Amino acid sequence: MDPEGIAACVAMLEGQDTVRLRGIHAHLASDLDAARLLVLAEAVLTYA
Repeated sequence: MDPEGIAACVAMLEGQDTVRLRGIHAHLASDLDAARLLVLAEAVLTYA
């Protein structure tokens, strides 16, 4: 899910107390070479 999609989900969760966002989960090794994997990992960590 891209950052805009996450923002939309967070907005839907505001004001209710049954579901809470607790972290970020990412699958980073899907057919990526090491250089692209590092770029993607950095982007996820920067966002988180």
